Amino acid sequence: MSLRLPLLIIGSLVLPLACGEPAGPDYARLTITSTSVSNAVLNVPYSDTLVAVGGDSVYSWSVTAGSLPTGLSLTTSTGVVSGTSSVLGSNTFTVQVASGDGQTAT
Repeated sequence: MSLRLPLLIIGSLVLPLACGEPAGPDYARLTITSTSVSNAVLNVPYSDTLVAVGGDSVYSWSVTAGSLPTGLSLTTSTGVVSGTSSVLGSNTFTVQVASGDGQTAT
């Protein structure tokens, strides 16, 4: 059985105007590939790096929920978590990365 429906098209064709500069590059979708960091040991220097791919590779990292263990900090430009943990316990935290092209990933 064949069904035919009428098609009504309303609208207009819109073409972008050139401003003398080429359009910006299309960047790959920004994604955080790190799912966890290694365990820190009390009073022992620590360092681990969060990793992202995509975007324009100019990243800015931040902690958006929870907190890092006391004594550790996040370097926003590199994604490095480092320091010396001074408290026993477990911490859960969420990080976000933003790329220079306006993408974010959590």
